[in-house]
Amino acid sequence: MHRLRFSILIILITASQAYSASYSKWTDTEGNTHYGDKIPPAYSKSAEIIQVHPDPVHSNATDSLQKKIERLDETNIKRREAKEKEKREKSEKDTLSKNCQQSKKQLKLLNEHGRIRIKQKNGDYRMLSDKEKQSKARKIKESISKYCNPV
Repeated sequence: MHRLRFSILIILITASQAYSASYSKWTDTEGNTHYGDKIPPAYSKSAEIIQVHPDPVHSNATDSLQKKIERLDETNIKRREAKEKEKREKSEKDTLSKNCQQSKKQLKLLNEHGRIRIKQKNGDYRMLSDKEKQSKARKIKESISKYCNPV
């Protein structure tokens, strides 16, 4: 009978720790010791209040779990930043590639056609002089070296 009472007592103490910051201990008129979070009015003067302290193992586990969560958050942030950086770099690389192809196409057209006609601001067309063609070719070659061979 005493083992059963002791087992129940341990269960009650453990359960009360989870729900209450303190519990009480009192002895009834028959000499039996009781534990609980509510004291019967008849024993309120003789009851002893016992403060429950946080379990250090549980506290350490909580701290450890919190640290793991923080590390996981940091890892997720780093992964997200790496993906964004990779996406930006890919976009920049695609833009350079398109600009490179366009510049090569312009240079090819400039070299293949003997006479190049351009539209002026007033809407009239005129032919490029050889000097203007060379100037445009030089600018296009600079663009090719910029876009096709980035540093």
